[in-house]
Amino acid sequence: MAWTPDGTQIACGGGNGDRLTKASLGFGHLIVATSTQCYVYSDKNWNTPCIIDISNNGRVVCIKQCSDYFCLVDNFTGIQIYSYEARLISSPKYPGLRPELITDASISLSNDTLALKDRTDECALYFFDVQSGRQLLEAPFKHTTEILSISLNQSATTTSTRQILILDKNHDLYLTSSILSRTTTRPSHPSDKKPTSTSTSKKLASMVETAAWNDDGSDMICGMADARFVIWCYPNVLFVDEDVFPLTKFERDGGVFGKGASIVQFFGTRCTLRKADGTIVNASNFSPFPGLLQECVRKKQWEEAIRLCRFAKMKELWACLAAMAIHGQDLNTAEVAYASIDEIQKVQYICYIRDIPSAERRAAEMALLRKQPKEAEGILLSANLVYRAIRMWVGLFEWDRALEIAVKYKTHVDTVLYLREKYLTQTGRKEYLKKYVQYSQGVKVDVDAIKAKILMEEST
Repeated sequence: MAWTPDGTQIACGGGNGDRLTKASLGFGHLIVATSTQCYVYSDKNWNTPCIIDISNNGRVVCIKQCSDYFCLVDNFTGIQIYSYEARLISSPKYPGLRPELITDASISLSNDTLALKDRTDECALYFFDVQSGRQLLEAPFKHTTEILSISLNQSATTTSTRQILILDKNHDLYLTSSILSRTTTRPSHPSDKKPTSTSTSKKLASMVETAAWNDDGSDMICGMADARFVIWCYPNVLFVDEDVFPLTKFERDGGVFGKGASIVQFFGTRCTLRKADGTIVNASNFSPFPGLLQECVRKKQWEEAIRLCRFAKMKELWACLAAMAIHGQDLNTAEVAYASIDEIQKVQYICYIRDIPSAERRAAEMALLRKQPKEAEGILLSANLVYRAIRMWVGLFEWDRALEIAVKYKTHVDTVLYLREKYLTQTGRKEYLKKYVQYSQGVKVDVDAIKAKILMEEST
């Protein structure tokens, strides 16, 4: 028997001798497992549950839920994903899987992806397609350190934008850019070669005890970090603009929760935690505006997002909107948001990007603003803007890469040598890069001809 947190309702339960082994409540459904059957209740109908038979005397060791599906793990059958109508969707597996060792911390489920930590290699993660049960990647995703817990975000609409939160044994919290590369696609046939993950991980915080995604469809994370209760309002800012990252979170003292507290659920504006002594406490006095802002951005309602930020008058909200606008490539909104947090240099750079006539060059400059020069290079080269790619690397003082592109495409080698010589003269240094010494001996540098080529390229 238990009361709801607001004290307005009470729940009671009885038994008929069939022992309950596991239970999970979330996303409008209650999943209850006994030694022989699993019952699926909807909050719209508590009287007639859907029933799943547990065969071969299997024992359910873990239940995971998301908005459309739930996952049962029993020690005999393994992993099974069901719809809430009790229809079997898939049974993911891999060689060496030991389902009896799976815990809540080692598995995570979203509407399109199942993530599972490998028990034989604590640094490895397997990802499976929910519908087919097939592995999504050719090889397991490898983290640098042994993993304690994992959690998939719930708001992404595709596997290519699905992110995973990783807490490792050093109690460092990492966030991946995406599970799959944005340029790879899911295999359409089992015999097709699976894509390889090119995602990167960035540290969100250190000295983290517990963390969780928001289950209400917004990409927010809450956690206990260094005895502080923290809400990261837009974690993806790490891959968009790290400069404003400190502005995109709320913090307060977490001493009231004590040491060893763990997050039970983070839904909407309420976070439920279990203290070390088993006491359940709720943290709910934080702003609803970040969730509302994400909803506006998902619907591409940029004007409404700006109005919301002006109404709230919170720097944290403006910083989130700035990063969201860069990610969504809305330059007008980004300019307003950056101006509101006094990022004048970025406002000027955005104005410069907006005046560029070529769509490909604008996209490349946006990638540079996100500090993704490799992505910018790919955009320029795919548009046959070789000179622009070379000048980009020269501007970043990546001289080796600039020369590599010039040699590969057999153009502007003399231009790179001229720009390198000009740079060394200005800095009063001698050449020390072997490739430049080698090519300077075999390539003629005609300054007048090079200046003419540069003038022609700059005019287009």
